[in-house]
Amino acid sequence: MESVTVPGGDGMSLHVGVVGDGPDVVVLSGGPGCVNYLEHDALAPEGTRAWFPEPRGVGRSGGGAHDLTQAVDDLETIRATMGVDSWTVLGHSFGSDLGVRYALDYPERVHSVVGIAGHGLHKDRTWSQIYSEHRHVEDSLVITWDAAVHESLNASFIEWIHQPTLFRQLADTPVRMSFVAAGEDIRPDWPLRQLAALIPRGQFRSVRGVPHNFWHTHPETWTALVSELCRGEVIVQAADIDEPGVADVLALAIGDDPQKIRATVDRYRNDPAVTLLLATDRGMPVGAVGYTPGAAAITILHIATVKSARRMGLGRRLLAEVRRAAPAGLPLVAETDADAVGFYAATGFTVTPLGEKYPGRQRFHAHLDHHSS
Repeated sequence: MESVTVPGGDGMSLHVGVVGDGPDVVVLSGGPGCVNYLEHDALAPEGTRAWFPEPRGVGRSGGGAHDLTQAVDDLETIRATMGVDSWTVLGHSFGSDLGVRYALDYPERVHSVVGIAGHGLHKDRTWSQIYSEHRHVEDSLVITWDAAVHESLNASFIEWIHQPTLFRQLADTPVRMSFVAAGEDIRPDWPLRQLAALIPRGQFRSVRGVPHNFWHTHPETWTALVSELCRGEVIVQAADIDEPGVADVLALAIGDDPQKIRATVDRYRNDPAVTLLLATDRGMPVGAVGYTPGAAAITILHIATVKSARRMGLGRRLLAEVRRAAPAGLPLVAETDADAVGFYAATGFTVTPLGEKYPGRQRFHAHLDHHSS
């Protein structure tokens, strides 16, 4: 985990931890007013660049008591300072509610919200009564927090949820939001279910057998869940070799030879028989496949995924998109080297050795019938 310091105005600074490589995710802890207890490498969503801001006035960040508007402004300051165009917001407990507020205030900067074990946008007596009655059965967890920050953010939260336009904003938001309840949480989950039903791109799920702070009690479950939900929505569509980032992805399948890269780029640019499909996640190129259909088969020329998107089924997705776009009924074929044999075999291809077509380089023929999955 790398630590960075971001100027927060008024001579104070904000601490942010950052780890990983891939699409950006900002991870918000709960409280309100707690240190960022989620700032651990093992809790970061896999395949992402995860940012862990410490709230203003807490822990390693300067400043003091503040309201929700300032909390959101601090997130925007961090995003802009670090050169992030947009990101997914992952929040736990109060962090889930803050993530919703951030998405409503800056929908163009929030790709999606993942809210886990949130409170919800309410101040309901029956909810509070159930919580109070069962508080004694919840395992105590010592987390550093600041009372003044806690009090000021709670007061601001109540003001916010009383705004007359709040539910209109929620019903109109274009931002995708996923809300997750912890199955053994003493906090009722109906507020999260309501949010998921109200928001156009909302969804709800519950994880059985885990408590509110399952990031602490079941860290492997936490990491698997947030990795899944923060992957975003991969879009695969036809692309031009000259689009930003496309050639860089293809180079992963070509190698480091500049002459070979130039020749390949020229072919994709000039050969009308060659088609290129690009996979993007939140606007970032994460995979590509080039192919050419023939009379007897569809030939895969190149297929590549960036490191952060591997082992997520993207290669299979790209091959499925080739089949969808190309003439029906034709098998897929490819010629490859030893490094890619495992991928083709794992996706159902029959792999046959071709011997050394080049000195010291074993080549292989891969074949997938049209009826294979």
